Amino acid sequence: MSQFKQLITLAGKGNYPLARNVISYLGDNGIICVKSHINPRRYIDGEPNDEIVLRREIPGSDVLVFQSMESLLHEAQFMDLAGSAMFQYGARSVTAILPFMRYRRQDHPNEVKGEMNRNLLLIKRIAAMGVKRVVLCDIHSDITIRNFRNEGIKVWNIEQVDTFAPFLADYIVEAKADGRPIYALALDKGSVPRAIQMARYFGIKMGIKVAVCFKERLSATETRIIKNPAEIARLKAEYGDDFIFDDSVLADAVVIITEDEVSTAGSSEQMGNHLRSLGVHQSILCFTHAVCVGEWRAHLLVTRRFDVICSANTMEITYDKMTGGEILRVDVASMIGATLLEVIEDIKRG
Repeated sequence: MSQFKQLITLAGKGNYPLARNVISYLGDNGIICVKSHINPRRYIDGEPNDEIVLRREIPGSDVLVFQSMESLLHEAQFMDLAGSAMFQYGARSVTAILPFMRYRRQDHPNEVKGEMNRNLLLIKRIAAMGVKRVVLCDIHSDITIRNFRNEGIKVWNIEQVDTFAPFLADYIVEAKADGRPIYALALDKGSVPRAIQMARYFGIKMGIKVAVCFKERLSATETRIIKNPAEIARLKAEYGDDFIFDDSVLADAVVIITEDEVSTAGSSEQMGNHLRSLGVHQSILCFTHAVCVGEWRAHLLVTRRFDVICSANTMEITYDKMTGGEILRVDVASMIGATLLEVIEDIKRG
């Protein structure tokens, strides 16, 4: 039998504006929450002394901890908030809302390079803080989801199609009216399911197909485009000759690329150049996580290889990442909020 008492929302410093919008969404949809926060403080030696406001409300309550885990400091603060809510103040449960998660790509060890499986190690630390549920946004691979589940944590992952399909609708309708072919382009084998999901979202009526282009990673920041006829043949056999194509069909088409993240944007610039060489009519790049490090601005904006660029706001758009509208933004607050309505029902059931 459920022992539900009340919900408490607790937001860390990682992308607080997004957390605030999600909490407002919950309120607009009739979810009553006790809104707590932290008073950020430090001892003279630099160690954190953050104070949880309304901590006396926590015993027996279910706590939602919001944190875009963009840095080691955000990771450490999340562990403090989740662990203290559960073990110090006696929460009934702790749910993590992680719009962006560290180590999302370090999800398997590379023994040749001596890499640690930091994805698994992070998830074990999250589990050790008593977290029982987690909400993610467009996580890089199913390995992360499996790692959470193996630690006894329930997972909700907001799919990329739910984030960008409403934004893309007008472009697709316009292309259809102009009689132009429309393709969702997968940039590697791992991106094929995302592209298929996007094409199927709009249905047969819009006639969106999937094109595949293959990248070979040369280093952490360099890739090159290669041909893989055998893999194209396999995909055609699996999904149908009239649905999967290689990139030779993209001339005069509207091409949609959906990536989970952009970091240095070097490979994005390369792909933009490739699409121009193919003679595409319009290229649209959407990415969920604006990691945006190094020379990303030069690669993505100065050369301007894409006609439309859009990113979600899973990571806080600080001054250094502002572009004056050159990159359009999609607010994921409503998607996170809608997912939390389902999560909260699970919390109430205990």
